[in-house]
Amino acid sequence: VSMGWNVYDEPVLKRDNSKYVGQSEKEVLAEIFLQHAIDGALPVTPWHNAAQSVSREFGELQSLSNPTILGRVFQMIDSDHDGILNEDEFVNGLYELLHPTTKQGMTLAARIAK
Repeated sequence: VSMGWNVYDEPVLKRDNSKYVGQSEKEVLAEIFLQHAIDGALPVTPWHNAAQSVSREFGELQSLSNPTILGRVFQMIDSDHDGILNEDEFVNGLYELLHPTTKQGMTLAARIAK
């Protein structure tokens, strides 16, 4: 199985007060995904639970507890539009919100920051 991201491409950031063992943001996001995934995927209810874990871990994404924002984020990161998130979509999509590089990511990250 090929991963869509390489942990060696991401700087290691020591996260104080984290209950996760991952050294980088992507590793922590992957841990959260695996904690909530069902058979390697996140349908809607596990996505809500995973988003709550992400909002607690990453202060800048606290608004993931808002149902309207939650739906918009899901639409953005579900890149194949199948209604279920895989690990790559989850990790890379939420990382894009933490460090936006696309117009869509920047727009949604700015909306989340309000």
